Amino acid sequence: MLNNKQKRYLKQQAQSLNASFQIGKNGLNGAALQQLQAQLNVHELVKVSILQNSAALTSTVVAAVQDFDPRILLVQTIGRTLVFYKRASKISNRHLSLEVDAL
Repeated sequence: MLNNKQKRYLKQQAQSLNASFQIGKNGLNGAALQQLQAQLNVHELVKVSILQNSAALTSTVVAAVQDFDPRILLVQTIGRTLVFYKRASKISNRHLSLEVDAL
C-alpha cells in the first residue's frame, strides 16, 4: 500500500510519461496482462490508455489487473488513462522503488 507522499511522487513521475500500454476493442486478456506485468517489471511505472473504441471500463480494467497480480497498485486514474506501479522483480531495475521507499 502506498501512502500519500509516495502517491504524489509517483504521480509527478507519471506526468512526463506517454501511455506505453493501450487497451483496444479486444479488451484486456491474459496475454495483455502478462505484457503489462513484463513492462512493470522493467519500468515499475506504466501509463495505460483505454482507447475510445474499447468497451472496457476503467473499473473493470483495474479489477482485472489487481486480480491478475495483487502487487500491482493503482496510482492514478484520469479519464480513460490509468497509472500502475509495481516494484521491479530484478534489483537492477529498481530505480523508482528506491525513491518510493525513502518517502
